[in-house]
Amino acid sequence: MVPNFNPKEVGARLILARESLGLSQRDVCNSLGISTSNWNRFEKGHRLIGTKYAQAFSDRYGFGLTFIFAGSERDLPDELRSKLAAHRRSNSA
Repeated sequence: MVPNFNPKEVGARLILARESLGLSQRDVCNSLGISTSNWNRFEKGHRLIGTKYAQAFSDRYGFGLTFIFAGSERDLPDELRSKLAAHRRSNSA
C-alpha cells in the first residue's frame, strides 16, 4: 500500500525546516536548482514535493524523508531538533 501524504502538512514541515535554519525560499531554491514558483507550490501544499527534490533537500539540510513526509523527528540529529524547538518557541511567543 502506498502512503497517502497530505501536501499541506508536508508543505508546513518544509517551511518549518527552512525557517528553523534561517533560510529564505531563494536560498533553498538556489541550492537545489528549483524555481521559486515550484518551491512555493510545495510549501503551500498545492503540490506534493517529489522524491527527487525531497531527497535533495534531505541531503543538503539533514532533514530526513521521514520528517518531510511523516513528521517524525526521531531520526533527526540533535542539532536540528534543537533548531526546530527554538523556532517553534519563537513563533509561539
